[in-house]
Amino acid sequence: LVSAIQLTWPGIASIYYGTEAGLTGHDDPDDRRPYPWQAIDTELRDWYGLLGTLRADHVALRTGDLEFLASDDDAQTLAYLRRADDEAAVVVLNLSTEAQTVNLEVAGRIPDGTVLTDGIGGSNAVVGDGRVAAAVAAQGVLVLLTPPGADLVAPPAPTDLTASTTTGTIELTWTATAGAAGYQVWRSILTQGGYELVGTTTAARFQDSTARSGTRSYYVIVAFDAAANPGARSAEMSILPQLELADARLAGPATVSQTLSAVDPGVRIEALISAGSATAATGPTIGIRAQIGIGPARGGNPATDYAWWEMTWVADAGEADRLGGTVRPEALGTFNVVLRISTDGGASWSYADRGGVVADSGTAWDYRADEAVTLGVTPNPDAAAPGAALGLLITSAGDASVTLAWDPVEAPDLFRYEIFRSASAGGPYDAVGTSIEPSFTDASIRAGDSYVYIVTAVDTAFNRSAPSDEVAAAAVSRAVPVTFSVTLPASTPAGDTIYVAGDFQGWDPAATPMTRIDEHTWTIVLPFVEGAEPQYKYTRGSWEAVEKDAGCGEIPNRTGTVTFGTDGTALWRDAVVKWRDVDQCG
Repeated sequence: LVSAIQLTWPGIASIYYGTEAGLTGHDDPDDRRPYPWQAIDTELRDWYGLLGTLRADHVALRTGDLEFLASDDDAQTLAYLRRADDEAAVVVLNLSTEAQTVNLEVAGRIPDGTVLTDGIGGSNAVVGDGRVAAAVAAQGVLVLLTPPGADLVAPPAPTDLTASTTTGTIELTWTATAGAAGYQVWRSILTQGGYELVGTTTAARFQDSTARSGTRSYYVIVAFDAAANPGARSAEMSILPQLELADARLAGPATVSQTLSAVDPGVRIEALISAGSATAATGPTIGIRAQIGIGPARGGNPATDYAWWEMTWVADAGEADRLGGTVRPEALGTFNVVLRISTDGGASWSYADRGGVVADSGTAWDYRADEAVTLGVTPNPDAAAPGAALGLLITSAGDASVTLAWDPVEAPDLFRYEIFRSASAGGPYDAVGTSIEPSFTDASIRAGDSYVYIVTAVDTAFNRSAPSDEVAAAAVSRAVPVTFSVTLPASTPAGDTIYVAGDFQGWDPAATPMTRIDEHTWTIVLPFVEGAEPQYKYTRGSWEAVEKDAGCGEIPNRTGTVTFGTDGTALWRDAVVKWRDVDQCG
């Protein structure tokens, strides 16, 4: 079976001398023996000859494309297709000790009615309904070949695919392909893959009324000929079908109130959204995305001055959807409540209050006092702030990011940490992020600049601690001297020098000598840049005297990540177990 795979597989079928004759060997010095001229395994030789002749006679086995048709670990079967322009071969292998029939899907690859002949035993199998049943003997193999002159040449890929959309329908058109009997239309919600067949057509156009509104769809077209040979995919075309928004408005009182808290449930605020007949159906309407936001009590730009939270479907409300959501203000005060709706997955938004849609753009806001919903935020009974974050330090710094760490704040109601950054000591500071862990990586830095950071702790009542002490960092990679310390086995020959070889010095086994500390310990200090991950091994001056594992096996390259630590240095301790040229490892 291995030889059958080898001689029906893409690439050069390289057979080392004597394999076809049953030649064996063993460990050194009994490696590959001379050719067994007087003891040739003729059955094995004839098997290789048959496979070699098949490969020489059939272009599909030499240069055809490879496609897996089936692989079943439980049944111990494997099948794959080799396909050229005018010939195809289906290879089926059965590793089990029982005969099996393997049912294979070949639709679009080999036309129905094609009689396949096994090049090994001569049996036939017929393609029907896009499938072929391959009866293969125990520990046997089939090489099912199409007859000479089989039509396997597919039409070229369609070109000039375009897409347009109206409510509920996507119209696809393309340039007709020469030799095409029809076209398959494939769609995915992901680019470059995951396509599903949504229909076929004989014309160079197609209407798709099953695409999900508000979700971008990606289409490719495949032409097929009269023998059902499919061609290559067209270039991909994407489009975003949208619902037509009929009405949207906040549903609720003009004034609501809630306590300042990060954990208590907020007051539910509801909205009614209608997209005509689409929202008349039962259940949530696919393609509508709604968010509720809060911003300045008077005016403000919803695109920049508001914080937003997703709304979820609550119930049908006639020909509208009723959605609900809550907001999470982080400060006391009075806020304006705004609804925004998107039918294109968030690419664009319409803004509304209790009176309906106010603006189709977030760049302006026409405040209507009589239609507004106002949120008043009242104090939380908990007014005690958590303690300040202590021990702030820079754990790593480079030209792409700076990582901070600090001691955890012991507060039962701790909600998060807020990280602030300034260009100079004393501020002013700008918020750069939050974290629920006592660490943070700032990846928004600019190489070569210097920064000053502080951290505050925030509890669930949004009480904020005093700021931490400042810590400064430069957006440059820091040099770290790394001490390599290795302990040697007792079998190490006296008087030999120990070397470290790695990717940082060209893997030269005799270029970087270490210093002897005592009878069994050697060290060396080498400079690295923080964050580097050098790979290395220990030698005694050549690769013939490299370290080995306890079983005399090859060990993976040693590696580690260079960290700055608390004092800007690093210590790596290793131990050699055995050497290649001693300890019976030779």
